[in-house]
Amino acid sequence: MLAHSAGGRRDRPGAAARGLDATGVDASPRAIAIARRKAAERGLTGVRFEVGDALDLGFLGAGFDTVVDSGVLHVFDDAERARFVESIRRVLVPGGRYHLLVFSDAQPGVWGPRRVRRDELEASLSGGWAPGADHHPGGAHLTRAASSVPPRAFEKAGAWFLEVLR
Repeated sequence: MLAHSAGGRRDRPGAAARGLDATGVDASPRAIAIARRKAAERGLTGVRFEVGDALDLGFLGAGFDTVVDSGVLHVFDDAERARFVESIRRVLVPGGRYHLLVFSDAQPGVWGPRRVRRDELEASLSGGWAPGADHHPGGAHLTRAASSVPPRAFEKAGAWFLEVLR
């Protein structure tokens, strides 16, 4: 499993605690140091944390069955978003799963991260991706986070949650 924004997240160590190999990537050396410390405190050995550029994940030298993106895609502008999705596609093995949580244009207010419209997501994931398990009947593969993630976790946030396959 590859996951972005590793510093304060719990899914990388959680995956390692369940016996899965997990890799966390973050551009922040401080975030990676925090993640490494937390993993060491828990005695986890199946987790790797690397400082790196999410727009060029080839530096990892590995392929992944699963990529988890919890709030990274929406930080990029249009050109960077295309590079980010291509970077993920290159490290995801054929048949691999990309799980994505991103703020949507339904998020109220003007503070916080960029909002991503449905058509922007669909355009970003149009070449070489197939709907995953979390899709609506009829092929639409985007769902509102409030109905797709742990109960009420994103009830007040407008977000998209999706899974696509390479």
